[in-house]
Amino acid sequence: MLITAITIENFKGISEPIKIELKPITLLLGPNSSGKSTIVQAFHYAREIFDRRNLNPDTTITGGKAVNLGGFRTLIHNNDLSRAVRIRLSLDLTEIDLAEYFSGASGKKDSDSIPEWENRIYACLSNVNSAWVECSVKWDEDLDAPVVDKYFVGVNGGSLIKIERLTTSPHPSKVTLFPHKLLEGIVSNDDAYQYQYEEKLLDDYLCSPTLQQPHEDYMAHDHENELLAEYEEKLTEFKEPDEPLPGQPAFIREIEMFLNQDSALPEWDKVIEFVNPFWEDDIESENLFFANLMSTLILGPGKILREELAKMRYLGPIRDLPPRNHLPSLSPNESRWSSGKAAWDVLYTANKKLIDDVSEWLSDENLLNSGYEIERKTYKEIDTESSLWVSLMRGTLLDDSSNIREELTSLPDKIRLYLRELNTGLEVTPQDIGVGVSQVMPVVVLALHSKNGIAAVEQPELHIHPAIQVALGDLFISQIYEKDICFLLETHSEHLILRMLRRIRETTEELLPPAQWPLKQEDLAVCYIEQTENGTRTHRLRIDDQGEFIDKWPKGFFDEREEELLY
Repeated sequence: MLITAITIENFKGISEPIKIELKPITLLLGPNSSGKSTIVQAFHYAREIFDRRNLNPDTTITGGKAVNLGGFRTLIHNNDLSRAVRIRLSLDLTEIDLAEYFSGASGKKDSDSIPEWENRIYACLSNVNSAWVECSVKWDEDLDAPVVDKYFVGVNGGSLIKIERLTTSPHPSKVTLFPHKLLEGIVSNDDAYQYQYEEKLLDDYLCSPTLQQPHEDYMAHDHENELLAEYEEKLTEFKEPDEPLPGQPAFIREIEMFLNQDSALPEWDKVIEFVNPFWEDDIESENLFFANLMSTLILGPGKILREELAKMRYLGPIRDLPPRNHLPSLSPNESRWSSGKAAWDVLYTANKKLIDDVSEWLSDENLLNSGYEIERKTYKEIDTESSLWVSLMRGTLLDDSSNIREELTSLPDKIRLYLRELNTGLEVTPQDIGVGVSQVMPVVVLALHSKNGIAAVEQPELHIHPAIQVALGDLFISQIYEKDICFLLETHSEHLILRMLRRIRETTEELLPPAQWPLKQEDLAVCYIEQTENGTRTHRLRIDDQGEFIDKWPKGFFDEREEELLY
């Protein structure tokens, strides 16, 4: 699972920063209007920022008509344009390399022949196992529009890079490189680089007004030994420069440079262009090394995040039924998932295995046991004015077999989807089934069809019987082990939670029923969201290996059951 956490500040009802850690199954619980949907919407906004550079969205590419953020003036907390929306997303990079902005300047494949400075890039990047990326979006009065005013990157738990948009500088943006353990040793200790630096100091010294001789006298043989001796005495008087030197073992202070871009948000497919080189131009290889390394560290995590957010699927709380003569959309349109329509598209076009899997989950008495199974049929429509129809009516079909076969083959296939009632065998269309089954169908299809990324579902339990709510827990559990997926579920269902807690206990005690899927406590996150006097607050409720909550539930959730039973 690539995205491991999201931190949100000044977004809609959220003022102070809140952090939600993601697990393969992440449950968002809490009262109505507590902020659960806001957390899901923050992912929509992050997608708009990183994928479309859309800072002022109403509808979103993932949410379609089901999510309308209303533009920046609406989504900023309390409509206060002096604030900045900040969203940070954390990444687990142990199984993935940073997007590469360095292909090797030498073009050599043999590691023994690659220049030492190129090898240092590979060595540095191989130590990156986690990262976080943060954007700050603020309203610009001059532009009358929101802008990304700050962009942050951290790796391996520490801050690494900050890009700031400048408004009172000849340079459009500034990048600050923070001291970080990752960068220790990436600057060469080679004597050649140290010599180059000392040679530059000597040139500067010889040109200084404290010397009687002009610089060109240095080149004269008569003065060389004398000046070199004087230089060696004066070398210790030079103060350490403001930037790290070639030959130093680490970056030991903050470094500031300027970029040729008017936004703090980088362009993901373009190598970073610095206004000022890190080293002097005569050390070309070091500047190339630094530009490639910084491009990968600045852009790499953001590009990976953009690609991961593009995989997100979202299913809203109200799912639409397809029309009776439904035709699946031919053009890709991921926003159709938000209303559930994409799930019906999938059922009309998917391979037989997925149809069988969905049907099994619906019908099996050990699974959802909804009382229905799916049947997909293929038809050909015959025009009543055609020769084929005339032959059928006259009973001369066999006499015209060669022409009839050709005409039948040319007819397009038509797909129809039915749900068969298991008790009666009656075939009904999706429009004729109960509301509960029609609402849970897109949830089942989404869970089985999604392969990776975040699958966000609001109220998966909507309109369904408690027994099916319980079984939905097993549906999500069954999908998390062979997929790189996170189910982000906004729910009020106590039944769904109880099934997952039971599976944790049964997994620990090795008492799982036959054909059931295990669940470990580290694969489940339960986050309680509530509104307080100080704004939205989150509580991560820890679970032990017996499926019991370590942390006490906040007042107002599950209390109703005790009150009804005991009073």
